[in-house]
Amino acid sequence: MSAVAGIDLEVNEGEWIAIMGPSGSGKSTLLNLIAGLDTPDEGSIMVGGEEMSGASLTKRALFRRNKVGIVLQSLNLLADLTALQNVELPLRIAGAKRRSSSVEAMGLLMSLGIGELAHRRPDELSGGQQQRVAIARALANRPAVVLADEPTGALDRASATGVLDVLRAANLAGQTLVVVTHDHRVASHADRIVTLEDGCLI
Repeated sequence: MSAVAGIDLEVNEGEWIAIMGPSGSGKSTLLNLIAGLDTPDEGSIMVGGEEMSGASLTKRALFRRNKVGIVLQSLNLLADLTALQNVELPLRIAGAKRRSSSVEAMGLLMSLGIGELAHRRPDELSGGQQQRVAIARALANRPAVVLADEPTGALDRASATGVLDVLRAANLAGQTLVVVTHDHRVASHADRIVTLEDGCLI
């Protein structure tokens, strides 16, 4: 059985779509395919006019570095770095100077309500705080496309509202958002909701 099969989905530039469906329906797999983290057995994935399904590992890595911000459920924060350094990292990799990257990263952490935690490491943060650091990191380079898997899953209502405000601001600035969620409050902010079931778009 395929994780996803026969999906024909087009996301317009600057659109915010929510992907919903029961657990195991293929939502996270679809997000990983768009990000180039997984490759399809067949079919085509085009992002920004570039064919990604057959791209090399290097090309897909450069694509993510330059054009995509990703929030995975595993978060993948670097344990030896502070929250601020985790958010700075994509900016530094892209060539930003230390001072400007630090200012940008701190601004994102403050907008997400965790500026006072900037110098703590991930193991000193709660799950919800770590999630907000991961969101800040995904937005740091102002990528053309933001892919987020359950970005409010570990957050209380007030924190989730703050995250949604930040995501909406990114979207209004022209960034394309593809968000996997079980939360209808989150989905209600999207321009469009698509639903997966048993790996198929319904």
